[in-house]
Amino acid sequence: MERKVDPRLAVLIPTCRDTLEEVHLDITLAGLAMQSVLPHRVYVRDEGKAEIFRDAGIRMIWNLLARRDIETVYLRATERKGIAMARKKLIEALREESLVLFLDDDIVMEPDAIASLLLVMDSDPLLGFVQGEKTNLDAVRVHLNNINRVDGQANHPKEPFPIYFGATGFLLLRREALDVIRWDIVTRFCMEYLAGEDIAISLMIADKFRCLGVPASKCWHVSPADSKRWRWDLSLDLLWFEALRGVVSQKTLKNALPHLYEFLGMPG
Repeated sequence: MERKVDPRLAVLIPTCRDTLEEVHLDITLAGLAMQSVLPHRVYVRDEGKAEIFRDAGIRMIWNLLARRDIETVYLRATERKGIAMARKKLIEALREESLVLFLDDDIVMEPDAIASLLLVMDSDPLLGFVQGEKTNLDAVRVHLNNINRVDGQANHPKEPFPIYFGATGFLLLRREALDVIRWDIVTRFCMEYLAGEDIAISLMIADKFRCLGVPASKCWHVSPADSKRWRWDLSLDLLWFEALRGVVSQKTLKNALPHLYEFLGMPG
């Protein structure tokens, strides 16, 4: 397969593992190295107690990225501040790249996943973000009140379609769209295992930019054995809903979080 490096593209990966048995970043990086379109630079922020390079597999795949002409930037955190702050610090580390792919450390992309996202992003200069389709490999893992219209939903359109929420585990963003993010809100709840920062990030962008789901871009989620790393329930959605009221429009809140309107008895 012929591969090319897109000089506009950076990939940002936060990781946090406390034992070597938990480290699976190698499969994420291997999937990245096998893309038909490669990023110019990969940034990894490591907040784990088990530093990633203690794993031989990760060291080898890290070297493979260099053989693919991908520049790598490793950011070792001395203090764990949670996923929201990790994403903020990764954004602050960006250099000249104009396109940013948020990628989680337990995602395996199909070979044309990045190419499919870029094709759609380049079709419209007014797009803020595009999200591919992520499928959980753990068949028993169920997302209650799933607000992600792209992931694993058989009834979504086959062609790109408008979305308001984008999951930062696999999300391509335009650099200028990042300027509308209020990081003081995104990082307001910096608890170690608290998820949902992607609600704040994506809704702020979707309130100002057109955003699309891209079913043709596919990846797989290798669910962690430690369920503490992921929490998602109605109370968490409400937390972010209240934080964003008055920051993004009521229309965006309703389109992204429709189950909360019914729960709160808000007018349509």
